[in-house]
Amino acid sequence: MKIDERLDKYTTLGLGGPADCMIDVVDMQSLKRVLLFAKKQKMPLTVIGGGSNILVRDGGVRGLVVRLKEDFSSVTIKGSKVICRGGAALSGAVISSAAKGLAGFEFAAGIPGTVGGAVVMNAGANGGEIKDVLTSLTVIDRSAKIKKLSNKKAGFAYRDAAFARSGKLIVIEAVFKLKKSAKEAVKAKILENVKKRKKSQPACWGTAGSVFKNPKGYFAGRLIEECGLKGRKSGKAEVSVKHGNFFVNRGKKAEDFLKLIALVKKTVFKKTGVKLQEEIKLMGEDK
Repeated sequence: MKIDERLDKYTTLGLGGPADCMIDVVDMQSLKRVLLFAKKQKMPLTVIGGGSNILVRDGGVRGLVVRLKEDFSSVTIKGSKVICRGGAALSGAVISSAAKGLAGFEFAAGIPGTVGGAVVMNAGANGGEIKDVLTSLTVIDRSAKIKKLSNKKAGFAYRDAAFARSGKLIVIEAVFKLKKSAKEAVKAKILENVKKRKKSQPACWGTAGSVFKNPKGYFAGRLIEECGLKGRKSGKAEVSVKHGNFFVNRGKKAEDFLKLIALVKKTVFKKTGVKLQEEIKLMGEDK
């Protein structure tokens, strides 16, 4: 069990104040102990994955911040089933599946973060989403009770999952059902998606993926571009000149990033009447 308190070094944005306490749990026993301790002490508890789609405010996060590591990082393949622990890298699941000639995960090529985080936000790209291939998941609640949920019970929607809204359930395992295919065909599709991603989006570090969800009938990035906001800055935060829905951090203040989000939302609404909603997860307190 590793204990730390810095959060900025665990997010791709490199932003955010400290946690009161940050813990890496390495197995089920240690996770249950942490959950029961937090419940007994009535401490807030926040779980983060790979830190690829979160913005931590400058005041940091109160209570315990937990990451799933080691025993929670495995990917196991049985026939056409891909069984991923919650802390497994999504990229690892994509690569492992391709190596076995399993198709269905290609859409996720290049998406950073963990499987647990991807399930919680129903991550997607290239016309596919997690819900399209997930059959079931196993979660644990704040009382250390474990239960399984079917795809239907999870309540997936666009970049959302009903089971995760309360923040009280942690994904410890997800099972995906893929289809047998020619290995070369799967690998070729993965390479195609990765090249497309690199061409249209800025490098992962210093960004947190798409800042806004696509409003119904629109693309957020296109709206932002049409409003002339590419390259717009707030302090050291900047709307990417490569993709309007990606913001790039070049400084140390989450406040700059938050001000840029507010500026873009206000401008887009004023010029188009469309309200943008954050896809990036905001957490913590202002300084």
